[in-house]
Amino acid sequence: MIVPELKTELYAYLGGLTRELKGKAYGINGTTDHVHLLLSLPPVVSMSDALRFLKSNSSGWVHDKCRVERSFGWQLGYARSA
Repeated sequence: MIVPELKTELYAYLGGLTRELKGKAYGINGTTDHVHLLLSLPPVVSMSDALRFLKSNSSGWVHDKCRVERSFGWQLGYARSA
C-alpha cells in the first residue's frame, strides 16, 4: 500500500531514480496500490532493466523510510504501453 504520507516523496524518489538512468519523467502518479510512470529512457537502457532498478531501489527506500511498511513490495512484472 502506498500510504498518503509517502506518496509525494515516493514519486519524487522515482523521478530521481529515472534521472540516474539518464531518463526523463514526464509524469508519475497512481493510487494506493499502483503507480503510473510516463518516462523516456536512453536507447541503451532496456525497459526490464529500468523497471528492475526503479522497483528494487524504491522498495528499499520505502522500507528504510517507513519501518512500519515492512509488507510494502511491488508486484512481479509490469504492464507496458508502447
